[in-house]
Amino acid sequence: MPRRVYTAEVTIDATTEQVWAVLRDVESYGEWNPFTPECRTTLEVGTPVDMRVRMAKLGFSVQQRETVRAVRAPHQIVWGMKMLGGLIRAEREQTLTALAEGRTRYRTVDVIEGPLGPLVYLVFGPSIQAGFDGVAAALEQRVMGQHPRER
Repeated sequence: MPRRVYTAEVTIDATTEQVWAVLRDVESYGEWNPFTPECRTTLEVGTPVDMRVRMAKLGFSVQQRETVRAVRAPHQIVWGMKMLGGLIRAEREQTLTALAEGRTRYRTVDVIEGPLGPLVYLVFGPSIQAGFDGVAAALEQRVMGQHPRER
């Protein structure tokens, strides 16, 4: 089965709880998230995630609906979708890992698979990867802006 994995990660000089507070506040994504400037969900397992995703390399945005698959506070959010009867399947995990000295690693992984997966990669792949890289960097900036460390 064709499969493509997109990843991005960053180490943030803040606690897992501080990063989690920003990550779970989906209503505020428009203030800082360059890839998903609109997101609506309750983050309850089984409920929809309605979002607008910016495909920057293509110059447009797409509306999509995914479903919350798991929430493990304060460490992980997983959502995903099936389209066209399963010809395209996607699952995105956003994971926070506590590190030494009160730091946190943010990692996002999106697995896109199915018979039409190669088409998604050809059309959207560069925008997806650029979007995830942008989210990681912007999350760090947002958290550090809200929780600056004393030096």
